[in-house]
Amino acid sequence: MDVNEDSEGRAFIKADFDLSDIRQVYNAINFYLQNGNQEADEYKNLLRIKTAFYSMMLESSFHSQ
Repeated sequence: MDVNEDSEGRAFIKADFDLSDIRQVYNAINFYLQNGNQEADEYKNLLRIKTAFYSMMLESSFHSQ
């Protein structure tokens, strides 16, 4: 993993995940959210991350066709 900065100076991590890794993380976040024991801020942050992983899965399926 590499830590980089975008054009606005925000740090980000670049990771080499394959689609199965992304799907596993997405499913883990879904499972955790179904538990329902999150604080409001944590819940919103997890939804944002879940959406990002879902977008990666959609993009992958779009490019594989």
